[in-house]
Amino acid sequence: MQRNELVKLEKYGVRTTPQLVVLVVDVSPSMEEKTYGGQIKIKALNEVMKDFIQRLKMSRKKDNFDIALVIFYESAEKVLDPIPVVELDSAPTVNCKGNLTSIASGLNLARKIVDDYLEKNKDTRFINPVVIVITDGEENINPNALKDEARRLQDSGVSLGIALLPHQDESISAQSKNLMRSLVSNENLFIDLSQESNYVDKLRSWLIKSVSI
Repeated sequence: MQRNELVKLEKYGVRTTPQLVVLVVDVSPSMEEKTYGGQIKIKALNEVMKDFIQRLKMSRKKDNFDIALVIFYESAEKVLDPIPVVELDSAPTVNCKGNLTSIASGLNLARKIVDDYLEKNKDTRFINPVVIVITDGEENINPNALKDEARRLQDSGVSLGIALLPHQDESISAQSKNLMRSLVSNENLFIDLSQESNYVDKLRSWLIKSVSI
């Protein structure tokens, strides 16, 4: 990693208090699509996650971060239990599976991870959990459950961020974009990359900002 990349990380004012970061990523079949420049989304996402973890590990605040990973399709799975980022030898790689997109299932599992983490660390003050959803699609199983899960997360003090990636065959409806924008903790924790040809670089930068807000 170049020095200017580390400077970018530090200038965002990464929090000085302990922070759990839960990445909740879409692995439904549409993530295997090629997008701008022939990039396959799931491969690009794996590279972005690898870069994100590496940046955190090389930050002067690296000891503040624990990280967990959840994948979702029509269900959800925990790929990585919360672990100090400095103890993570390599970033996990995810692959596509399933048929549908249940963001609500991903948030439900993320909430359980956060609740367990806070209980285990109840003597530690000022933990700032953040849950970051990365998806290229809409909740197509239960939109009401999505709203409920987002509300439960925020009611428990969790910051929620959402990134929307490009979709080759169909655009995410304006209604769904507005819904997901309404779910995040503040406007800086939402980014719409669905029409962005350079979405990979923008996602990299936004992820770092999302742990600094």
